[in-house]
Amino acid sequence: MNPRHRWGTLSPGSHLNMTFSLKNNNNKKSTIMNLSKRLLTMALAGMMTAPLVSAHAETTAAATTETTSTVMPTIRVGFSPEGTASALVLDVINNAKRSLRMLSYVMTSPDIVNALIAAKQRGVNILVVADYNVNQSREKSQECLKALLRAGIPVRVTNAYRSLHDKVIIADKNTVQTGSFNYAYSAFSMNSENVVVITDAPSVTASFMDLWRSRWYGATDYSVDDNTTVERHL
Repeated sequence: MNPRHRWGTLSPGSHLNMTFSLKNNNNKKSTIMNLSKRLLTMALAGMMTAPLVSAHAETTAAATTETTSTVMPTIRVGFSPEGTASALVLDVINNAKRSLRMLSYVMTSPDIVNALIAAKQRGVNILVVADYNVNQSREKSQECLKALLRAGIPVRVTNAYRSLHDKVIIADKNTVQTGSFNYAYSAFSMNSENVVVITDAPSVTASFMDLWRSRWYGATDYSVDDNTTVERHL
């Protein structure tokens, strides 16, 4: 005789009620016991899944929070003719480890040229963009730009604007130097100038890198005439 099954209903928070009527069949009794164990195992697994997932998510979030550190930006300022402006500019160049990206209006400072050449010699990747008109009209500026070329530093110039009046150095894609300070000997001690150096400010650095790239790709390579003799260090 086939067994008669009478199943109870299962509602949230209730238990599963099963009644079986079997006669003279020990094998079937064993089968039902195994089925009951499986159903109980499945029910327990379902109850445990959500808490386990939640606990894992909480643990992961906590670990992420612990390993995330906030670095506050650093801002330094300097002025000329007090001498703190030129000191900051040279500090940025001298402490660069990997790269320097430069936008220069006028370039006539031997101190800055020598600092750039020294950085190149210690392995820093340097690219310079300068204003064409003002530098081409000054013999001292031409000597400075050609000295950079002789040292293996690529230089590009542009006359796409009335003036490329930027004074910017980006060091290691982490530090930005800007302000009124021209890279000229007059800015060191003759003019009233200001310099701002910002470090560990990714959004600021990214904006200045975008500016630098737009000027670099819009400029042309500066060249040295074969008959021009330029001292390696000015």
